[in-house]
Amino acid sequence: MWLKIAILLFSFGIMGFPTMAQEIPTTINSDGAPVLDLQNINLGDLPGLESAGSFQVSQEIINQLGFDPSRSWEAGSSLEDIMRLGDLPSIGGKSLWNLNQMGGLNPMQTSLDSIELFQNQGLKDFVNSVPGLKNKKLNQVPALKELIGKYQVLDPLDGKKKLKQFFNQPLLKNVQLGEIDLSKYSVTSIPNLANTPLENFKGWESSPLSSIPALESIPLPNLFDLPFSVGGIAAMHDVTYGYKEHRFTPTTRSITGSKEVGFNYQCVQETGCAYLELVPPGTLGIIDDVSGLHGAQWIKGGKEDGGQMVPGGEGILGEMFDGEEPTGRHPFGDLFKVVLTDTIESEGMGKFGLYFRICLKYGFADLGCTPYAVGPIPWFSSKEKDLIFLGL
Repeated sequence: MWLKIAILLFSFGIMGFPTMAQEIPTTINSDGAPVLDLQNINLGDLPGLESAGSFQVSQEIINQLGFDPSRSWEAGSSLEDIMRLGDLPSIGGKSLWNLNQMGGLNPMQTSLDSIELFQNQGLKDFVNSVPGLKNKKLNQVPALKELIGKYQVLDPLDGKKKLKQFFNQPLLKNVQLGEIDLSKYSVTSIPNLANTPLENFKGWESSPLSSIPALESIPLPNLFDLPFSVGGIAAMHDVTYGYKEHRFTPTTRSITGSKEVGFNYQCVQETGCAYLELVPPGTLGIIDDVSGLHGAQWIKGGKEDGGQMVPGGEGILGEMFDGEEPTGRHPFGDLFKVVLTDTIESEGMGKFGLYFRICLKYGFADLGCTPYAVGPIPWFSSKEKDLIFLGL
């Protein structure tokens, strides 16, 4: 009992908690290692990516899907600006009322201009997307009455016409909702709009997640259909090695890799293999290899000196980013990968970040997933004798 308390005091009191690179909600598990507090993390909590990136799919795929899933981003971009609604098949079938329950977006208090998805909708496409709207009278939809009134003089009898009667008028052919001040109208000012699935609207697949305000407030497990909690083990950060290691002879105790090649993928390369050497938690220098962790190597991921890239991805999208991703682990499931992004040998420190991927399944077209190459999003730094969560 007292030995266990002493170990915990040493791990927490003397050395302190690992330094958080950014305020991503993090808690401490029963082993004393920092873990992501998944039930309290949403898109809005994640800092911007540290690196720029892009991928481009072929015209054949674009024709097959009916939209272009290619994209590019700059360093500092947020994940919600990079990921699109089409990347989350479960989101397409949800309405704004559904998102109210998940993320606190109240359609009665949400103005139309805050939903970017609606602003570029053509009049005919928009009206046909909302069940029953085309049979509503013009007077029943003030926003659309204002929009149509910009292009033609309306008389009192026009207000009693159904919206579908305006579709074929030449002046209204290319009209878009965003041409009027949508901030004056709430979502519920348009009958049944709040109950309409997002996938009903033209171009919904290509709209960024940031185009729907509620999405940034939904916990990641709800947004991506993931478990709220995870299990696994922790190890102690024992020694930090820089990029000069393993230029000619391979590592022997790697615990990193990818879903495609496994997680004991060894490293040897001319640019070296930086890594953290781990030991079982609480050993304080005493060799106790029951867990098999003594001397385990968490290898740095990435293309810089000392960083290792490994095969990743699946399906057609697996060919993006040259089919490679930084080596790492999945202690919190498949949504993202935890990668050792840097080692600072002189300070005995390692820095960790999160890498995401893009998966796309639309109708019968399953394009698979890109490698985990969207990142890194900085998470935390560890020092020698700190504990690191490894997962299962």
